[in-house]
Amino acid sequence: MSDPIPELDRSEREEFWRTLGWKPDLPEPERRLIEERWTDEAIHMAKFYGF
Repeated sequence: MSDPIPELDRSEREEFWRTLGWKPDLPEPERRLIEERWTDEAIHMAKFYGF
């Protein structure tokens, strides 16, 4: 059985998303695309592999 993925807080997500071009004033469709694609699990995996 695997351990659950730790939940990131909003500031941790935003810090990672900013590396992908995310910013609060980005048009909503573009901002939401990054937010939905890069979930906590995806962020943890990216960091694990050195992204």
